Amino acid sequence: MSENLFSKEKFSVLTSSSKAGYLPGTPIYTGEETTPSKVSIYHYKQGQILESHSISIQDLSKEVLKVPPGEYLWVNIIGLSEIEHYQAFAKVIGIHSLYLEDILNVNQRPRLILEPNELVIIIKDIGLNKNFTVSHNQVAIYLTENLVVTMFEKESALIRKLDTTISTFLSQTSKPGPDLIVAVLLDQVVDQYFVMLEELEDIIDELEDETIYNPSPASLEKIQFLKKQTLLIKRILFATKENFLRMQRLKPKLIQETTRVYFDDVLDHLIELFEGIESLRELLIGLIDLYMSSISNKSNDVMMLLTIIATIFIPHTFLVGVYGMNFRYMPELSWKWSYFILWIFLILLTFLEIWIFKKKGWLNS
Repeated sequence: MSENLFSKEKFSVLTSSSKAGYLPGTPIYTGEETTPSKVSIYHYKQGQILESHSISIQDLSKEVLKVPPGEYLWVNIIGLSEIEHYQAFAKVIGIHSLYLEDILNVNQRPRLILEPNELVIIIKDIGLNKNFTVSHNQVAIYLTENLVVTMFEKESALIRKLDTTISTFLSQTSKPGPDLIVAVLLDQVVDQYFVMLEELEDIIDELEDETIYNPSPASLEKIQFLKKQTLLIKRILFATKENFLRMQRLKPKLIQETTRVYFDDVLDHLIELFEGIESLRELLIGLIDLYMSSISNKSNDVMMLLTIIATIFIPHTFLVGVYGMNFRYMPELSWKWSYFILWIFLILLTFLEIWIFKKKGWLNS
C-alpha cells in the first residue's frame, strides 16, 4: 500500500462556511472547478431521440423549453461556476433561488425536494483518489413533467457514457419518460458506489495483513485516515438512503408507477451499500484492536528473548562472580586446566539451557 495516504483536500457534507453572512437564496458556488460550462440538449419523443445539440450556457436561457405533449427535453450541464447564467436559466424554468443555492453549494449534503410539479434531487458521485481520499462530484437533478435538467460539478467517466446509456434504455422501455432518465442516472451513480466500496475493501484487506505481520506507527495512521474516509462515505450514504426512503413513502406524482420499481431498486442498492460501509468501519475499528495486540505481541516477543538471554547468563554470572573473589585459598585456582574446564562447563551449560527452553516451547526455533 502506498505510504502517501494523506491529502490536503478537505471535503465535508456540511454547508460551506464561505456562505456565512449571505441572505437565504443567494447562489454561491463553493467548488474549485472554474472551467466554462458545457451544455447538451436532448429532445425525446416516446423514448426515441428526435435531436441533440450542444450550446453555450450563455444561450441556455434563450432556448424554448416548451415542447408539445408527449415530448420532453433532457438538458445536461457540466460545470457549476458560471453563477449568473445559472440564475438566468433558473428564472426561465422556475427553479427557486433556495434550490439553486443548494445546487451550487458543492458541500451540500444529499437532499430531496418534493413539490407538486417539480422534483429536485442532489446526490454525490463519489469515488477514491490514488491517495485513497474520497473524490466527489456534485450531481443535481431538476425534474418537471416534460423537462429533466442534470447539473454536474465537473466532468467524470460516468458522464461520458451517460447519454448512450440513457438513450439505449429508453428505447427498450414500454413507457419511457423524463422520470426514467432520472432513474437511469441515479442507478449509474449508485453503481459507482459499489466500485468504490470494492476498492476500499481491497485496501483494508491489505492493511489488515500489514497490521498482523508488520505493524508500525504508519499502519495506525492509515487506519485512522481510512476511518475518517469511511465516516464521510457513511454520512453521504445515510443521507441519500433517507431521501430515497422519503421518496418511496411520499410517491411523487412526477414518478410513474412503472418507473417506481427502478427507484426501489436504487433504494435496495443504497441499503446494501450502507450495510457494507458499516461493516468496513467495524473492520477498521477492529484493526485498531488488532494493531494494539500485534504491537503488544511484538513487545512480548522482544521481552521474552531478552529474558531468555538474561536467564542463560545468570548461572554464568554466578560462577564468574565466585571465581572472581580474591580469597587466597581457592583450590581450583591452582589447577593447571581450571580455566579451560570452566569454559567448557559454561559452554555446555549454555547448550543445556537452550535445549530446556526449546523443549518447553519458549523458543520459536
